[in-house]
Amino acid sequence: MEILSRKRRVPGEKYYVMCQLGSSPSRSKGTLLFENSDADRAWQFYQILEPMTEMSVALWDSDGNLMAFHAGGREQQ
Repeated sequence: MEILSRKRRVPGEKYYVMCQLGSSPSRSKGTLLFENSDADRAWQFYQILEPMTEMSVALWDSDGNLMAFHAGGREQQ
């Protein structure tokens, strides 16, 4: 799990937890799982998720800045 920054709550700001296929974060291609104005609740939700194989989970702020990201492992063949 990679944590890029841990910001304090900013009034009016929203935080988004998204998942997507692949091992790189993409806000435009991701599926919204959670949205909240409370940064701590968004971090809690993000941290309980374990992405499946070939999937990734990202936490974004309302400005489009990536705050944290982690990817599931690759399938063994």
